[in-house]
Amino acid sequence: GVNLIGENPGTTIIHGDFKLRSDVITAKGNNRIEGLTVTGGGAYEGTPSSAIKIEGGNVTVTGCQITGNRDYGIYVTTPEPVTIENNELRDNHIGVQLPGDGTVIRNNRFLQNQIGVNILGGAKTLMDGNEFRNSTFASIYEYADGKNPTRGYAIVRNNLFSGNVETPTYRYGSALP
Repeated sequence: GVNLIGENPGTTIIHGDFKLRSDVITAKGNNRIEGLTVTGGGAYEGTPSSAIKIEGGNVTVTGCQITGNRDYGIYVTTPEPVTIENNELRDNHIGVQLPGDGTVIRNNRFLQNQIGVNILGGAKTLMDGNEFRNSTFASIYEYADGKNPTRGYAIVRNNLFSGNVETPTYRYGSALP
């Protein structure tokens, strides 16, 4: 795969111009995305839009600022191994959305997102050493359609939670960390 490595997030900025039904960066597998600011992902309009969409395994996103995206900051669609570490995800609708067990979310800062991490289908994602601040709907939201209980699948340890609104809904899942 192709690696996309910037000089630093302050000077290497990729902007998606808020285009609907598109992704700013798509990682197909065996990629490293590092040292970038990725912004300008469009709003949801029948199809998700994201700053970074990960469609294949063995992808690492590290040292990036994912900010100001109207839908997903990082949208993982594969159950294969993905590592999201040492990033700042700020002011996105959803910081990270993922379906699979193979994702590790480690040492990130989730600031002022509507939802920090949205976990689908009861995935056993590892979330370790992250900071969740000022989420306006939920810091971590697990949706396990038809599974009971609808929370508790993710492995959540050594995280900091501060100033988040935690909105439990019985229709969709749990917002309790």
